[in-house]
Amino acid sequence: PSLHLTWDTNIIKMDGKDLNERLWNGNPGIEVMGGGTMGGIREGIELSVWQLKPGQEKIVANRIKEELLKASI
Repeated sequence: PSLHLTWDTNIIKMDGKDLNERLWNGNPGIEVMGGGTMGGIREGIELSVWQLKPGQEKIVANRIKEELLKASI
């Protein structure tokens, strides 16, 4: 299973590449896919959860939420 996550960059001042880098360099480091461009428009990120152990999905969700909230202030 996977999830494609996008957001309104007028509200959340960050693109997929920025979120990808923040998650990778955060604690814990989280690897996601995406963050490139498509047709000149920055795309969101892709998450694949098949390697997560039970409970780790909450850690990933909290880190994504944390970074998106920081970028919306």
